[in-house]
Amino acid sequence: MEFIKLSQVEKFTVQKVWGFKFKNWDEENRKMLVSDSWMQGFTKKWDVDTDKGKLDLSNTQFAQMLAGCFSSQTQSSDVQNKTFAVKTNGKTGVDIRYYINLERGAEQPSPEVEEQIDVNNIF
Repeated sequence: MEFIKLSQVEKFTVQKVWGFKFKNWDEENRKMLVSDSWMQGFTKKWDVDTDKGKLDLSNTQFAQMLAGCFSSQTQSSDVQNKTFAVKTNGKTGVDIRYYINLERGAEQPSPEVEEQIDVNNIF
């Protein structure tokens, strides 16, 4: 699967999450350094297969995805087969920030419906 940049997609569907690695771009040698454990200058990147290609997501971006999928019924998050929209803060260069939000569709109940289901399950 080919790596893509988050800036190349408006939305994507998660197919598989492989876990995380610590990565650092080596400008001098023009290559990505990868480690299983944290090292000075390395950042945690989540390896995610999507319908658009493979994404490297920051810890914050992946946390946004998990928070968007959190179910109060199961007390868990499942990002598998979920579609996410990608938005930016409108800036460029090092100031750009990406925000990843769950696309709510017909197959996913709205928060109001989830609350109603919770109430119905109590009785």
